[in-house]
Amino acid sequence: MRDQEHVKGVWRGIGVVALCHLGVALLFTWNLIFPVLLISLTQLIYCVPLSFVKRPGFVQGVWIAAGITFLLNAACFGIVIGVMVNGLG
Repeated sequence: MRDQEHVKGVWRGIGVVALCHLGVALLFTWNLIFPVLLISLTQLIYCVPLSFVKRPGFVQGVWIAAGITFLLNAACFGIVIGVMVNGLG
């Protein structure tokens, strides 16, 4: 029973971070490049305070989502830079 609560907390943490990412993207709809390129840095604004919640599963989910976002952003940013340096073909 306790493990099931922990897993639910992890998924809640991931969901809250996903909603925060969506909020940042909607907030900057006038300039979509800014939040997409800097989402790894801007997510610290809401991930650090969320990590002070006293629920271990929730905090674990927050940082799992933050890590996945950081890695996807770094990979996509690397692809964009590679295309800009080497051209399209």
